[in-house]
Amino acid sequence: MGVVMAHALYSARLEVCKPAPATYQHALHTLGAVHPERVLFVDDRADNCSAARRLGLRTLHYTGRPADLEAAMLPAG
Repeated sequence: MGVVMAHALYSARLEVCKPAPATYQHALHTLGAVHPERVLFVDDRADNCSAARRLGLRTLHYTGRPADLEAAMLPAG
């Protein structure tokens, strides 16, 4: 079964900059996410992932390996 991405947000469109906490808080609010641990944040910079993780988001420091991205998007189990 394939994985469906429900939303994709881009900080440039949100008019806030990572790794400021307001970036992730704005995104969570926009999504209506009350459980940040159910949100996967993907970025190619470790500092951005660390900032998101501090707010409770799941993160993937993406280094160009599609298999890593696919694995991160699968339900835990």
